Amino acid sequence: MAYQNVGTPRFWINEIAYRNAIGANWISSASQDTLEHKNIYQLNPTHQNDFNGGVSSLYLWTQLDYVMLLGHKFNTNSCSIKIEDENGLVTLTNTKNIINDNVPSFDGWSYTMWETIYGQHGDGNRLDITFANSSSIGSICVGKTFDMGHAADLSLSLTYNYDGIKKYTTRGGATLSSAEYTGPAKWGSRAAWELGTAGIERTGRRMWTMSFSYLDANELMPKLFSHSNIESSYYDYANTSADTLGDVAGVGDFYSSVITKTMGGHLPFIFQPDNTNDDPDQFAICRFDMKAFSYEQVSHNVYDMKLKIVEVW
Repeated sequence: MAYQNVGTPRFWINEIAYRNAIGANWISSASQDTLEHKNIYQLNPTHQNDFNGGVSSLYLWTQLDYVMLLGHKFNTNSCSIKIEDENGLVTLTNTKNIINDNVPSFDGWSYTMWETIYGQHGDGNRLDITFANSSSIGSICVGKTFDMGHAADLSLSLTYNYDGIKKYTTRGGATLSSAEYTGPAKWGSRAAWELGTAGIERTGRRMWTMSFSYLDANELMPKLFSHSNIESSYYDYANTSADTLGDVAGVGDFYSSVITKTMGGHLPFIFQPDNTNDDPDQFAICRFDMKAFSYEQVSHNVYDMKLKIVEVW
């Protein structure tokens, strides 16, 4: 792998946090009573939640292609994981990238990603996540990934910010330093994104500034900035959500899939600078560090875009 190089970025969107923010139903309280703490479905693994083994049933009227479990002790507590379809009978086996999942070999974090998008037609499929034994976990993140159309331009930067360190100069000229924090907060007893035993921890807050040139309009925005195509020039009797913000059958676009579902940077997401590099140090919980998103048109239906992304905890 090529160190910290940025390739084609991937955004892991937390569908549960978005649906919770807009007041939509997403969890069945009747099927489980151990994972009802809503903070466990927010993207904040620093808060540890103890639970008894059981089933967490999620109802999401949208596309799904991954489950990520952050800040857990599944290896220590011999807690295996099983993910099943809406009938609770057939295990989803069409997986591709898997890290430390099913029967975790390490404490820390895990994820499973599917080859085929689950719930592609938005028909209210149920996803059951079964935990074999009692354990603890920081966060359960479920949703759909979005890959940029191509790699970022070469004119990009990666910064390690030490904004938690404050330095002072005394009247005598001596330099004093205090550190409120030097890096990401721990997920329980170990550092963020670490697997196995505790050791040397990464410091600094990562910040990415990048630009993308010659992006097709279909990659950046829907044809209709609305939830329905009814009475529009794109009206589709068979699929009234086609080409809109709520299009659940299409491949998605950056505005609908990322900007909308992070509420313009209000909600955090998981950022992977290179979607071909699954090393544990390639993931970060982030927010957009921007007050506005600009598309600069450079030719017909072709745009340039800049992004500033900052690691948060």
